[in-house]
Amino acid sequence: MELHSCRPVGFGPGPIPWTAIHQWSEANSLDEEQTEDIFVFVRAMDNAYLSYEAKKSKSASKGKK
Repeated sequence: MELHSCRPVGFGPGPIPWTAIHQWSEANSLDEEQTEDIFVFVRAMDNAYLSYEAKKSKSASKGKK
């Protein structure tokens, strides 16, 4: 949730930037292995979120027609 505010927004939400994940890892004093894990986990959760938002948006746009 802390990284959600770093997400770019245009026509819809964009992926959380690499720099935001990296800065969060440094701010929380993660070691190299933990940082690698965080990248994997955040990317997986972020991809699921973006997929959900895309489906929700597509469904909403079909309802407007």
